[in-house]
Amino acid sequence: MDVNALIEVFSKFLWPVVLAYIAYIHNELNKMNKRHEELLKDHYYHVAQINKDFAPREIVAALEDKVISLLNRIDDKVTRMLEEKK
Repeated sequence: MDVNALIEVFSKFLWPVVLAYIAYIHNELNKMNKRHEELLKDHYYHVAQINKDFAPREIVAALEDKVISLLNRIDDKVTRMLEEKK
């Protein structure tokens, strides 16, 4: 086969097939990106709802205060125990 015949086969048959395949892959990637964005939105909405419904800021702040108070009491007790041993 000569070069002109190869160029003709490529330009008439292979090139359109390659372009069509690239267009198909591009379309599929766009669909996947849109689906990914939808899933992220749904995920963030779900996380926000869970935080809103099950852990309001007031409850988290109250729990944090209780934990800090408990840790301070433990620290005081350990400090007293160490002072008594001296």
